[in-house]
Amino acid sequence: MLSRALKDAEAEGLVSRNAARLAARPRGSSQPISPLTPEESWTVLQKASTRNPSEYARRLLVLALGLRQGEVLGLTWDDIDFANSTIHIRAALAGKHVGEERQPLKTAASRRSLPLGHPLTTVLQEVRREQEVLASEQADFNPLGLVFVTSTGNQVLARNDHRQWQALLKSAGVKPRRLHDARHTAATAMHAAGLDMKDISTVLGHSTITLTADTYTHQDAFRIGDIAKMVINRYRSTGNQDGTDLTSE
Repeated sequence: MLSRALKDAEAEGLVSRNAARLAARPRGSSQPISPLTPEESWTVLQKASTRNPSEYARRLLVLALGLRQGEVLGLTWDDIDFANSTIHIRAALAGKHVGEERQPLKTAASRRSLPLGHPLTTVLQEVRREQEVLASEQADFNPLGLVFVTSTGNQVLARNDHRQWQALLKSAGVKPRRLHDARHTAATAMHAAGLDMKDISTVLGHSTITLTADTYTHQDAFRIGDIAKMVINRYRSTGNQDGTDLTSE
């Protein structure tokens, strides 16, 4: 009503401008978070394990370690330390178009190193072996050295990754969720598995407890060292009906 009145007054020259147009509109409520249940997470991981290693690894990184989509798509082989079973999260790809450059993560908390554990180390080694075969058959394959690429060596675009995620959920009989919901799923599972909020913040790359604590407090590497296996076991203990063990050596 006020905006309409001011608009009419402006048109009639009674005011120089409509101040209501300058006021910021209230933001709409953000989309509610909808984590997967442990049963759903287990079903999705089982289904993903039957697909190609690249997709399985991408889902494990989100559901077990809570990586952001851009962090997953931006991983390079230089970020994977197989000798020490460690992943270094240092940059991200928006994944909007082929050929874009990785962008370094902006905060100290988001730049982090995490133990991989099993089965992540194993499935990433499978991804590496598949890429080596493709690289031997194609010139200029994967020039950026990305962990996740298409069969022609191009980066995986975010929209295609999202479509594959939705297709995976559908094939697993799980209702649609955002990939970001999978990240929240990992955080929920970490908490339920007994990891304290300080360590969860570290794993997720958050700066939430306090900036000082998140940035400078020493983290016990052993406590968070097998977080991926801890989370997967949490899913398995609730959702496994057939005895399948995704964490076995």
